[in-house]
Amino acid sequence: MSRFGSYDASGGTWRPREGAGATGGGPSVGVAFDGELARSLARLAQWLRIAAVAGPSAALLQLVAQVIALLVRRDRIPHSGMQAQLLGMACGGLIALGISVALAVLLHGAAGSLRRAVAEAEVDAPAQFVAGVGRLRVYFLLKATLGTLALLAACCLVVLLLLLMPHALVANPFGSMRP
Repeated sequence: MSRFGSYDASGGTWRPREGAGATGGGPSVGVAFDGELARSLARLAQWLRIAAVAGPSAALLQLVAQVIALLVRRDRIPHSGMQAQLLGMACGGLIALGISVALAVLLHGAAGSLRRAVAEAEVDAPAQFVAGVGRLRVYFLLKATLGTLALLAACCLVVLLLLLMPHALVANPFGSMRP
């Protein structure tokens, strides 16, 4: 039991402690976040929603810009190479867009939980706050895992190139593009 009350995980309900409300006396119907904390949480929820919209939008714009750039310089790329590049860009862009949408769903859920936690009439404000912070935790863990995997993939690519580069130079020492 905290100074505000207790959360019953089995029933999923918040039981406020007597006299722990915003008024400080009498039975409480919930725990309200006061003044500056409520404003900070409301601003955080607003920025989380903006980030949830901006992430997938940026990924979609990046995909469109890559395809347009490839189509603009298509005269410099052989026909078979262009198809492979278009397919690679489309697959990579769609994967990035999917990841961005999944992260946006987490951010939007966190923003909704934090917004509900700030609402004055919300009885289970601490539970909503914990749910919002939990979604943010999953978001940041996912971002860290994806960043680590990207760094690992980049390191593996560098090692692979370093291992294959001497063989390519021996087979074609002058770097000519002709076979």
